[in-house]
Amino acid sequence: MSVLDYFKENLKRQETEYFIFDSKGGGEHGDVDFENYEWSSPRHNLVKTGDLIIYRRPSKASETKEFYFFGACEIGNITLILDDRYSATFSKRYPFQNYILQSDLINFKWHWKYKGETWKHFFNQYGINKIWKEDFVELLKWSEGDIAHVEETDPEEEIKAIQEIAKGHYSVEDKLGQTKIRANQKAFSDKVKLIYNFTCAICGLKTKDFLIASYIIPWAISIDKRLDPANGICLCSLHDRAFDRGYFTINDQYVIEISKRVKDDSELSRQLQDYQGRRIKLPISHRPKIDYLNYHREHIFK
Repeated sequence: MSVLDYFKENLKRQETEYFIFDSKGGGEHGDVDFENYEWSSPRHNLVKTGDLIIYRRPSKASETKEFYFFGACEIGNITLILDDRYSATFSKRYPFQNYILQSDLINFKWHWKYKGETWKHFFNQYGINKIWKEDFVELLKWSEGDIAHVEETDPEEEIKAIQEIAKGHYSVEDKLGQTKIRANQKAFSDKVKLIYNFTCAICGLKTKDFLIASYIIPWAISIDKRLDPANGICLCSLHDRAFDRGYFTINDQYVIEISKRVKDDSELSRQLQDYQGRRIKLPISHRPKIDYLNYHREHIFK
């Protein structure tokens, strides 16, 4: 089901209003992504049950130091928990199929506010921005991208996986079944690509259609490492295949080592040999763990 279909009834209601909620993740200020959100400024008491929000991770809390949008929710119950502090839960929740990055929005046409030359002061400092329906719907459309190329997952199962990753719980049991496993794999993939800023760590390719969250220790080998972002590297499709089949590995200094086997194919050698001795592009957080790389060198690299 597309995100527009998911929120179809809300979008039909004339009384529905639309907001952007900033979230730093990690449970700060009582917030848990896709679970609850707290605010204290009286000026934001316009939020009501049935309204729709889009989640934004601000640049100061972002894994890449640039903001991004990552999901949408319907406001459920709103509770006054202190004199001027409110807490909202969500009655519908939908993680985006594709995160919308700051860099994706260069040509985005906002209706609720003029952007200007930079993003400075565009979003207010209180963490909640009321936007127009046109902006909300257009962002939902952008989050789908080319949905024909995205394997559909259960939103609720994917949210569970996202929250497990945030808690540092990385184990996934085989007995969950394929639907839940796909949701876990999607959450892992999104997280890995995000921390690498949707860029191949080897060649720098940025076209999302060609990017894969490549496992260092394969999924089938270790149940307790399946959701660990440090067990993944964002690679383009060529380098993912080459890494998975042991045509290159990465040493403890994050330097690429190419297998001698590539010389058996002159074109493959041309594609890979120039990366010998180069250091991979590393993320700000969740760098590949050394013991994971050791496993790859000892058991997969040839």
